[in-house]
Amino acid sequence: MKKKSDSLVKTSKRINDKTKKHRAESQRLQEQIIQELSAIAFSSIHDFCLWNADGITVLESVNIDPKKLRVVAELSESSKGKTIGIKLHSKLKALEILLKLLKEAMPDKPLLNEAEGEELSLAIEKYTLEWERILNNLSVSVQQVDDNIQKVSNEES
Repeated sequence: MKKKSDSLVKTSKRINDKTKKHRAESQRLQEQIIQELSAIAFSSIHDFCLWNADGITVLESVNIDPKKLRVVAELSESSKGKTIGIKLHSKLKALEILLKLLKEAMPDKPLLNEAEGEELSLAIEKYTLEWERILNNLSVSVQQVDDNIQKVSNEES
C-alpha cells in the first residue's frame, strides 16, 4: 500500500511540475506576443529613414536597433535601384489587438469615451476572426499538453 501511495505522490509531483512549466512557457509566449505587438504599434518610419526638402535618406540596417527591424513587413527596390520602398506592419491593427487585450484584462475600466469606443470596436471586429484563429491554435497546443499529462498519469496508475 505504501508503494502505491509513494507512486501516486511522485506522479502528482510530476504533473504539478509539468503544469508549472507549461504555465511559465505560456506566460512567456503571451509576453512575447505583447512585445511584438507593442513594437509594431509604437514604431515610427523615422526609425528607418529621414527626409527633408532635398529628399529621403534610408538608414543602413546595421545602424538600426535589431528590435526595431522586426516591424518591417516589406522592402522593395526598383529595377534601376532609384526607388526604395519600406512597408511596416500595420500600426493600427497592432493597436487594435493590444487595446482588445487590455480591455479583456481590465473589463471594468473604460479606456475610451463612447464614440471612440464604438469606432474602434468596428475596426477591431475586422481582425477578431484572425486573432481568434491564432489563439485557438494556441489553445489546441495547450489541450494537447494537458492530454499528454493525463495520459502519463493514467499509465502510471
